[in-house]
Amino acid sequence: MRPSAKALEEILAALPDDTEWLFPSARRGEVDKPAATLRPNFEMVRQIVGMPEVGFHDFRHFFASQCVMGGIDYMTIAKWLGHQDGGILVAKVYGHLNDAHQRSAAKKLTF
Repeated sequence: MRPSAKALEEILAALPDDTEWLFPSARRGEVDKPAATLRPNFEMVRQIVGMPEVGFHDFRHFFASQCVMGGIDYMTIAKWLGHQDGGILVAKVYGHLNDAHQRSAAKKLTF
C-alpha cells in the first residue's frame, strides 16, 4: 500500500462513526455539527482555556494600538486597517496612546 493510501485509511479509521466529514471540525455538543464561521470555534476554545470574553474587533484594536505605540505612521496603519481617510481615524482613536512617540517625532525636526 502506498504511504498516502495508508495515511488516508488511518484517518478514516479514527473518524467518529456518526460523521459524514473526512476532516470534521471540532465537535460541539453531542452531534457533529460543522461551523459556518470561525467564531463558534474561537468561542469554544476561549471558554476551554478560560480566556476572558473578547471579540475579533478587540484584536484589531490591540493591533492598531501596538502599531501606534511602535511608532508606525498613521497613514500606514490606516492602510493596513483598510481605512480610506489617510490616517485621520487612527489619529483620533489611537493618537493619544504614546506621548513618547510624539516627543520622538518632535526631536526629528530641524530648523
